[in-house]
Amino acid sequence: MILDWSTQCYKIHKTRNLSRDDPSDNKSIFSQEAHYIKFLSLKGLSYRDIYFQWAKIKNGMAAVFKDEPEQMVATFARVYKSSLNVSEKVFKQHYTPVKLYKSEIKFLNSIEAPIWVRQYWLVMLIYWKFASQHTKNVEINGTLCNWALRQTDICNKRFGRHQDEIAQYNRTEDGYILSTGIAKKKNGRIYWFDWLKENNNGEIVEVKNLDNLKKALKLIVENKQTCPVCGKQFAFGGKCKRLMCGIAGNLFYAGKVKKMANFDCALRCNSFNFSFCLFGFCNDFCFSRYRLCSCFCWLAA
Repeated sequence: MILDWSTQCYKIHKTRNLSRDDPSDNKSIFSQEAHYIKFLSLKGLSYRDIYFQWAKIKNGMAAVFKDEPEQMVATFARVYKSSLNVSEKVFKQHYTPVKLYKSEIKFLNSIEAPIWVRQYWLVMLIYWKFASQHTKNVEINGTLCNWALRQTDICNKRFGRHQDEIAQYNRTEDGYILSTGIAKKKNGRIYWFDWLKENNNGEIVEVKNLDNLKKALKLIVENKQTCPVCGKQFAFGGKCKRLMCGIAGNLFYAGKVKKMANFDCALRCNSFNFSFCLFGFCNDFCFSRYRLCSCFCWLAA
């Protein structure tokens, strides 16, 4: 996503390259070239001079039609016409780095949801902090949501495939993680975070721009739960119903046990606190560090 168009256009002018690292709509070739042409127009360049500057872009539409002069001129005319609709305000908006605080990260890590969902909320929070520097109402749309999801660790980056799942985790007993509403001045939707505090202490990391969020995303960690069998911590997602770690679970299913409910009940009532097997069944079946209950042995037998 591009927020600081003035800095972006300076980069294009210096490197003669468009940003191609993200397929978001506002980073499309056409959009970047329209903003760049507007940027040059504000510098006082003539139509002819802007054309020659535009033609120097190495990975833009000029490079595609470099062997077709007539098509190249027609393409420039179309982009130039589009640049007339670009507001001058976007070149006057400069953004300062934003800060993430311990309380914010702690809250996101406390939510029982998959790590990629919490990463999605963190990206939306970072964008909101940048955008709110110049507007009270930060708009939310498909472009923003798709971009935010692409920054996470999830394999399938299509927001439409995960929209319902994100909405399911978004609602909690205390309200919403990410709240949305209808913009008053124009037909659109805005979003905000009700749980944010005005006075925060304990800064963790400073985010300078939206180009690289890897350092910030590392702050979101897997949810941990203690295995009642071996006492070790294991990661679990928002929909995970496991009561034990993977190794203990494999031992359990190795016995081809069908009455899972009985075993869950035994774990909950702490009947696993025996240091040895009452029936002698587990001596050769499991590692000595596991404290398996007599109920487990009976079911596995």
